[in-house]
Amino acid sequence: MDTAISPSAAGFTEPPLRLGDLVARLGSDAVLRTSLTDPTLLVSGAEFLDVSAEPVDLTGVVGIVVSAEQLSTAALREVVTAAAAGGCPVIALRVPPERLGTIVALADDAGIALLDVQPHVSWRRLDAFVSSLVAEHNRGIGDPASAAEEPLYALADSVAQVFGGSVAIEDLGRNVLAYSSVPEQLIDPLRTRGILTRQVPTNPFNDEQYQAVLRSAGPASFPGRADELPRSAIAVRAGSVPLGTIWAIDAEPSTSGPARARREQILEEAARAAAGHMMRNWQVWGANRRPREAVLRRLLDGTSLTGVEWIELGIADGAPVTLVGVTAPAGRLSAATLDQVQTTSRRHFESFRADAVTAVVAGVVWVLLPGDAVDEARRLSEQLIPQLDRVVDRRLVAAVAAPAAHGGTLVDRRQEVVAVLRSGTHAQARVLTRADVSAQLVIDAVAPLLADDPLLADPALQKLLSTPAGVTVAETLLAWCASHGNVAAAAKSLGIHENTVRYRLARAQDAHGIRLNSPDDLLVTWLRLRQALGAALGGGTGSSPGEGVVEGMTGIEPA
Repeated sequence: MDTAISPSAAGFTEPPLRLGDLVARLGSDAVLRTSLTDPTLLVSGAEFLDVSAEPVDLTGVVGIVVSAEQLSTAALREVVTAAAAGGCPVIALRVPPERLGTIVALADDAGIALLDVQPHVSWRRLDAFVSSLVAEHNRGIGDPASAAEEPLYALADSVAQVFGGSVAIEDLGRNVLAYSSVPEQLIDPLRTRGILTRQVPTNPFNDEQYQAVLRSAGPASFPGRADELPRSAIAVRAGSVPLGTIWAIDAEPSTSGPARARREQILEEAARAAAGHMMRNWQVWGANRRPREAVLRRLLDGTSLTGVEWIELGIADGAPVTLVGVTAPAGRLSAATLDQVQTTSRRHFESFRADAVTAVVAGVVWVLLPGDAVDEARRLSEQLIPQLDRVVDRRLVAAVAAPAAHGGTLVDRRQEVVAVLRSGTHAQARVLTRADVSAQLVIDAVAPLLADDPLLADPALQKLLSTPAGVTVAETLLAWCASHGNVAAAAKSLGIHENTVRYRLARAQDAHGIRLNSPDDLLVTWLRLRQALGAALGGGTGSSPGEGVVEGMTGIEPA
């Protein structure tokens, strides 16, 4: 049993990865155009270029420039020059058609190759693909031309020959992509059900095992229980990106020493080979996006959690995260419109942040950015809004929650975004943070108290509002409060004479008993008027809780 993965499954035949081979493997589906200086140059990995960082050795590195379309020609020249000086053989970027000639000339002058990456290919995806190809070639795991028609099945068979038990290769959604069929291999009822349904059965014990595997940097082993035989497993990754897992039923779980070390080595080689095969199929990447979206939805809801969510998103325990919400401030968005908003948002954020995750929950498109990234999130959201205006015939707004260490879920971050969106319904700005609407947040929190608690009601104000003439006086009083006590400004906003404003203010105090003498009385009267009159003068407070953004977020209580 103690043998290596067979050449027919893994293909130990490839030389080191060269630039020309990389371009050929990427193909026109990923790269729109290329400008190669020397296709025989070796490629050793991929890095995101940061011209402001200290100079580093970039020999053999594919330099990714994530914001080329935002950079001036002078800034791009600085990036290209620094990359070439560090030994970088090729830069990957998105080239605006109108700047193609200029950027190609910059690359030619620096003696560096150029890859113009298609808009639908995220930088995370490109980074992972290059990493997987480098790993394949460095380990000698190439294209299995002589292997079986389905390379993942052949790989599963090779691992099964080593472990003596059934092997399953799964994606992040726990779908069985391939399984072994070696004669006389051990198999148990759980594996049988997974193969028959192509989906691993859900139970809490499975969740614990997946959590352990995805947390582990190498192979993990599990003892047998109930209808499960002992297993060894390993996560499949392209760079730092998790793609799936490999599970091998172990016919000899008590093996130790060099034999056990060799088995673990076989699993590690199999994981690298599987990553290469999975990354060659762009559809697998798309399939893995869906589980990531499902993970984000669970974190936003705070329900059905397995404990492995943050690991699946590649975010360390307790690390800070930044959450963005995008929606319409008035009325619901249709399912088709939401899909369009999500697609546009995902492509935009992934172009700049490879680790961005998007999902739709309760009529809002959510974007999660790992790290303390509120300034970046705001900038990217401000760039996104004009794009959405071109594809969606609705006024959309975005809210950015303050970055904070996640507490197991994103419920508190979601509540903050909802509160900001609700309080900013009438704001002119299209991208908001808590600081932008802090006063309105207080007013919105106080308004329900004034409306629901009889002890907080003012009988004099209630009587004033009981007649049409009294409502007119109340509206004048509200306009005066909103104008900071400036009679001229209040008169102008209402289109009436200043003396009329003075007369109505006097009536409010003398005839109706409205107290305006102390700052406290003035503040409380203003709050009561805002709550009672609502959005009649554009205040926003007092609008129906079923309107606008609240309607699309019925699952969240006000923050």
